[in-house]
Amino acid sequence: MFWVQVFDEGISLNITTQVAPDSQVILTVAVDQERMEKALDRAYRQIVKRVNVPGFRRGKAPRAVLERHVGRGTLLREALEPLLDDVYREAVEAEDLHPISSPEAELVEVDPPTFRFTVSVRPTIALGDYESLRFAMPEVVIDETEMDATLERVRESQSTWEPVDRPAQIGDQLLVDMAGGIADGLQIDRENDVVMLADPAEGLILGPGIIEQLVGVQAGETRHVTTHYPADSSDAELAGQTAEFDITVHTVSEQHMPPLDDDLAVAAGDFADLAALRDHIRQILIDNAEQRAQRQVRDQMINALMAEGTVEAPAALIETELDEMMHEFQDLLRQQQGITLEQYLTQFNQTQDELRAEMRNAARERVRRALALGEFARLQELDTTDAEVDAEIERVVQNIGGDTDRMRAALNTPERRAQVENQLMAAKIDERLLAIATQPAVEPAAAEDDDTVREQS
Repeated sequence: MFWVQVFDEGISLNITTQVAPDSQVILTVAVDQERMEKALDRAYRQIVKRVNVPGFRRGKAPRAVLERHVGRGTLLREALEPLLDDVYREAVEAEDLHPISSPEAELVEVDPPTFRFTVSVRPTIALGDYESLRFAMPEVVIDETEMDATLERVRESQSTWEPVDRPAQIGDQLLVDMAGGIADGLQIDRENDVVMLADPAEGLILGPGIIEQLVGVQAGETRHVTTHYPADSSDAELAGQTAEFDITVHTVSEQHMPPLDDDLAVAAGDFADLAALRDHIRQILIDNAEQRAQRQVRDQMINALMAEGTVEAPAALIETELDEMMHEFQDLLRQQQGITLEQYLTQFNQTQDELRAEMRNAARERVRRALALGEFARLQELDTTDAEVDAEIERVVQNIGGDTDRMRAALNTPERRAQVENQLMAAKIDERLLAIATQPAVEPAAAEDDDTVREQS
């Protein structure tokens, strides 16, 4: 914290500067009385032109009379608005600050006029000796149980459902009509719905306990079932309610899995035989495992960049990231649970501010990560060109097919091109991080030999 005077035609500002967390600076600026009087006089000349004061022609009322007529608060507000901008600009220039956002401003004292500005400034980013970082690439091993599980999923994708003349059991599929719901509440009436009798521990049909009540039902039977929704249900309309349904079963079907043979391979993807299908699956598993290994090494590199260097996250960027995270969370609630953010907050008795506070650390880390990677790209002189963006757009267009002209035009908007450019840059950053992390370490002796050779040459 320190104090400085800024002189402007003999008028001074007293500035106290305080460094705050998250790349913020707090400026407390006191304006001397002479400057304030000039500001009040300018405000008087502006207001007197607009206000009718009894006993005076417009624009002729003395300042003291005008002040009694409109109130000193009105005169102060008129004086402070332009003064606020001027004082902030002069203080920032005096302190040689580089703001990255508009300040939070407040008047903390009237006599003398004292302002407090909280402003986010350019962050400090220093990555340290990242070129010396090394991380071993994890060994890629394909577990045969993973192969078997993948083949089972292929079999399941080619399975058929055949009606059976027996009571329903776990694993069967029912074709049903259902009607009912909550008394004086939500009602449903659907025909020819397909219902899977999954393991009760793995999923619910309509509500808790419904699966168990349908076990043993037969084709042609109508069964009356009930369910009680828990008080903490994600759907506020159902929470704590009891529902009743009449379910009429048309058919009970069981799953028939094809044998693991060459015919399955042909049906699953026109493979020559089962061995070819196995080879295809194995290669996919290897590719996936290699990508996971590379992602692990890249994450280790990024964590080291941030841990060994200095990467500050400005408060303004944290707030912007929090806004984005809130939007993402709203979309997730809508897609996965079918509820709004307001319903979620009501369910957990929480406010938006409290939710943002919970997310703040994650937002700060996302900002720090982005800043670290941006600095890494700058130091490594990574860049993308218009030609690379054009080529990537053309690749996407050709892969999608269809109306290529329409697709090309849709991808060539400034916003979409920026997205493509960001994706290309992210790929270049990942590639360079991986290259640095996995290159052979330079042995000290080898380094000395290199120095000797350079000296001799």
